[in-house]
Amino acid sequence: MASKQAVKSSPFLAVALLVAILCAAPSLAAENLFIAAAANFIRPLEELAKMYREEQGVRTTLSFGSSGKLYAQILQGAPYDIFLSADKERPFLLYGKGLCEPPFQYSAGQVVLWSRYHHSADSSWQDIISEQVGKIAISNPETAPYGKVPRQTLHQLKLLKELQPYLVYGQSVGQTFLFAQSGAAEFGFIALSQALSQEGQKGQYWPIPESPPIEQWGCVIVHAKNQNLSQNFQSYLTEEPAQNIIRRHGYL
Repeated sequence: MASKQAVKSSPFLAVALLVAILCAAPSLAAENLFIAAAANFIRPLEELAKMYREEQGVRTTLSFGSSGKLYAQILQGAPYDIFLSADKERPFLLYGKGLCEPPFQYSAGQVVLWSRYHHSADSSWQDIISEQVGKIAISNPETAPYGKVPRQTLHQLKLLKELQPYLVYGQSVGQTFLFAQSGAAEFGFIALSQALSQEGQKGQYWPIPESPPIEQWGCVIVHAKNQNLSQNFQSYLTEEPAQNIIRRHGYL
């Protein structure tokens, strides 16, 4: 009789489980953050997102690109919850338009000159670049801060006019790094975090002390599906454990 009872009740158990799964589905879907981030921040954010999921049980969907491109997507209504820009300007522009919560700084990056080819370790970046015989990759200064800052530095040092014919532009600092990695360009202006990556360590980089740190700010988008969760991730990014990881990737 006991086994028959179990057999008879199993369809009801299945229905109950199905109902429970369907009821839980919306809440599970809500526990997913959509984060748009500047291309220079790929490696630290992937590590942080993994740790956040392990600690908080929250999934993240990450989209990377130039800050300008992501900013334009948000203006057009892209369903991001959080925007992590490579500059301070664009989060504050969104804030001025009423499209995001008050911006916050989550890191400061540094631009370096990188090459897959090894050159004299004693030479400065200016010495190296003045001896170049090939193309120099740089991000589009209109959309990518990691292109805008080194271009300004070249202009201030009166090197831009001389080097202009050799410059090739990437849509983001991620694409710029690919140009230099592939050999399509002999040099590339990239983020220090990229130079410190496993791929970056196969080449050589030179600091650019004339270029100021690039302040990186973010914001929670006002139409975020889960404001509390988004605010929680903002706090998580600015706390010491996350900041230690960010600094390990070459940020200040």
